Amino acid sequence: MALTAKQRHRLKLLEYLGNPDNDFVDRTTQAQKVLGFVHQASLYNTFNKDELDEIESKALEIRRTKYKPGIAAADKALLAEAKAGDVPAIKLLYQRFENWSEKQKLDITGSISAELHVNFIKPVPKDKNGDKG
Repeated sequence: MALTAKQRHRLKLLEYLGNPDNDFVDRTTQAQKVLGFVHQASLYNTFNKDELDEIESKALEIRRTKYKPGIAAADKALLAEAKAGDVPAIKLLYQRFENWSEKQKLDITGSISAELHVNFIKPVPKDKNGDKG
């Protein structure tokens, strides 16, 4: 079964944008250089905004899967530098793998006390007419 033009364009965008060797380009470039359209409007005639957002999101997911070997190599190099005694590498290693932070905690468990002075005034009795005495 042959693919429709829209399906071919979607695959072409995913292939291009999902490749980490390519720049993640704007939609004008997607339309003109990746898909070969003369005008950017042709991109929007083919895909609506939500479809383009979905294609770009999927392409980013594809890129991230391709970064894993590079990230593993960087982690290995960071570990080697930390083992060699590089203090910034040691700090970064703990931050990366142990969720460590230099933030200092402020101890506010002490107590606060205050005195409250209340004076009670004895009410003045009223006479039978409601006048104060």
